[in-house]
Amino acid sequence: MKKNEVFSVKKIIYFSISLLIYGVFSSQSYGANLCRGNEATIGCLMEHAKELYSTNNQLFWDILNKASKRAQDCKSRSDVTRFMKIIRIKRDGVFEEYFHEKMENLCVSNTKCFFNALISMTSDDQNKIIDLLLTPLFVDQSNITEAFHKIEGNKKYKRIVDRYQKKLGEKKDLTGNKEK
Repeated sequence: MKKNEVFSVKKIIYFSISLLIYGVFSSQSYGANLCRGNEATIGCLMEHAKELYSTNNQLFWDILNKASKRAQDCKSRSDVTRFMKIIRIKRDGVFEEYFHEKMENLCVSNTKCFFNALISMTSDDQNKIIDLLLTPLFVDQSNITEAFHKIEGNKKYKRIVDRYQKKLGEKKDLTGNKEK
């Protein structure tokens, strides 16, 4: 190899390594600066969940806990609906358990609030929430079913209640559990 060629190869290697290092550090700082200040909202968390969870886990949970509290307080249907839309985010074990606990408890402790938010969601999101409630981790299935029975006479919730009962029946058929 000629001296100029060796020099060019070294330049290319140096440049490539520099880009790699820059890319690693800039992507970490990008994630660390997400959802700060006025942007620390459930909307920002949903848009950047993966990055925020991996680069600023504390902020991720702070935003989530504040949104959960607003949903549990049920002062605004939109707060509850925004929190329930977390169903769209891919969740790991701890996050999945957290969301289960919040949805199950909201369903049984503040049933009307829960259903008012649920009916404002897309059919796909409703089905995901219903599926989550069919495999409860924290609340007994009978308490969830009772919450659905409480509101089944209200026509505005009929489609949701019917879907839940149908899926619950299918689940019982699959498991061989014939209890009602």
